[in-house]
Amino acid sequence: RAELERMYLERVAYLSAIGKPLPVPGEAPEELFSSTARVDAEAALARDFFTRVLFLNYDEVYLNDATQLEEFGDYDVLRLRALAVLWGDLKMKAGSRHAADGIHYSLPPSSLQLVS
Repeated sequence: RAELERMYLERVAYLSAIGKPLPVPGEAPEELFSSTARVDAEAALARDFFTRVLFLNYDEVYLNDATQLEEFGDYDVLRLRALAVLWGDLKMKAGSRHAADGIHYSLPPSSLQLVS
């Protein structure tokens, strides 16, 4: 009982701190969703990442600012896939601008390296 009372008092304090009224017993609670402000601010980047790395349509997935990469698969696999996509972009840019400087790029299995 003491634990429930503590949790109740914490919830009351939290609602008071954010300016929300206490729910009225018997009334339907207000639907609350996590913020999407950070995700929305980077929507173009997120669309590209979802298409090229996660193979998902960004507009068909519900995200919020608390969404974690691990929710879409094995972190290490997704990290390597993201590095491979980034590496391909870098190679394309490097090939067109730095072909004469003798720099060659390679993608080892575990990390990115610059090899001259």
